[in-house]
Amino acid sequence: MRDAHNPFEIINNQLTELKRIVLEVRDAPKEDYTLKYYTVLVASKILKVDKQTLKNYDKAGFLKIETFGINRKLIHHSYLFTEDNKPKSYKYQRKS
Repeated sequence: MRDAHNPFEIINNQLTELKRIVLEVRDAPKEDYTLKYYTVLVASKILKVDKQTLKNYDKAGFLKIETFGINRKLIHHSYLFTEDNKPKSYKYQRKS
């Protein structure tokens, strides 16, 4: 004779596996953006503006374009994104 098989045992095993996967995803290390820089071209694509517009924002004081070396101009991550990693909007912003 066959032993009685619990039909919920398979579901319970799959549920524990899903819980383990969710905990791994939740506890995964967050990416560190303190050292992340973008070129002017990439930043213009992120903000959906022209490169010259970013240079005008730099002159107006909205963001800071840092120069590394002779022709390497980079923009820090904090000038392009908010705290929840959504692109900032500089439209209609007054200089403070």
